[in-house]
Amino acid sequence: MELKVCLLVNYPKHYSNSPEDTLALLYAAQEIAELYEQEQNLEQAIAYYDKAADLFQGEEVTTSANQCKQKIA
Repeated sequence: MELKVCLLVNYPKHYSNSPEDTLALLYAAQEIAELYEQEQNLEQAIAYYDKAADLFQGEEVTTSANQCKQKIA
């Protein structure tokens, strides 16, 4: 799991501002949260769900933002 998280965390350093890369970045934060949740590391999962929700909200992807917020609740 650590390799996946490392790859996803470092992804933003290598992306451009294309719409595809922006979406990939949004979903990377959510995927990291899901990985931490699977590992029962709830503190990190909550932190990344919160981050993903903020990113989704900033791009006006409301449904995904709300899904992440529900996971935190």
